[in-house]
Amino acid sequence: MDRGVRRGDGTVAVSCPHPADNGPVGAPALVFVGSLGTTLAMWEPQIRELSSRFRTIAVDLPGHGGTPVPEARCTVTGFADDVVRLLDSIGVEQFAIVGLSFGGAVAQALAAAYPDRVCAAVIACAAAQYSEEFWRTRAAHVRAEGLEEIVRLTAGRRFSPGFAEREPDTYAVSLAMLATMSPEGYGRTCGGLSGNTPTSRSSTSTRATNSTSCCPACRCSLSWTSKSCRRRRIDPTSRLDGASQRASHRAATSREARAWDPCRSC
Repeated sequence: MDRGVRRGDGTVAVSCPHPADNGPVGAPALVFVGSLGTTLAMWEPQIRELSSRFRTIAVDLPGHGGTPVPEARCTVTGFADDVVRLLDSIGVEQFAIVGLSFGGAVAQALAAAYPDRVCAAVIACAAAQYSEEFWRTRAAHVRAEGLEEIVRLTAGRRFSPGFAEREPDTYAVSLAMLATMSPEGYGRTCGGLSGNTPTSRSSTSTRATNSTSCCPACRCSLSWTSKSCRRRRIDPTSRLDGASQRASHRAATSREARAWDPCRSC
């Protein structure tokens, strides 16, 4: 991609996302976009399994892995446009998108903006709208203090009990990815989430997300009553009525959010 290309959201693309392109050139294309604090290496098991039948294209996020730290403001829709320009440059027209966390937000943006090109989408641990305050605060924390605190919290949040003992190599590699990340690159990408507000391009997913109560701390799309949200505080034996329990939950999650502990999906 040429330097100085203007994206659809008004920001300027300064480089292509760094890709790993595997599998037969003429096969159906699968595009993988990962989460904050990871590189495209997170997709290696899927690439090994699927590249005999599909063309697999994994990309690094802005400021992650081989993708440079963006010089201009990072946005989800801007990065989605960058991914499409990358695919144009390697001759991929239609593709399925697999996105996790930040990548899930990118997958939504791609599906909304390029419906004729996205033939399928897998969107994991993502929302149509994120808390601007939460992600701006995290970005500022990482720039000032580094990633040590985030690594510590991620070690206890990303993996199920016993995983480190069963898969010590995978556990170590995942945390090493995060620990060696550029704090500025991580912070810039956090800024992309803080500015990810619903637009007409994502109105369908926005309506779906807004039909439930988001996790009060991180504003993910999980209902506060979901078993997947580690902040669930529903006690059927409690003497408090439902409204009082919800108020108690909101107060607890507000305190926990300040301690850098979003729900398990973030």
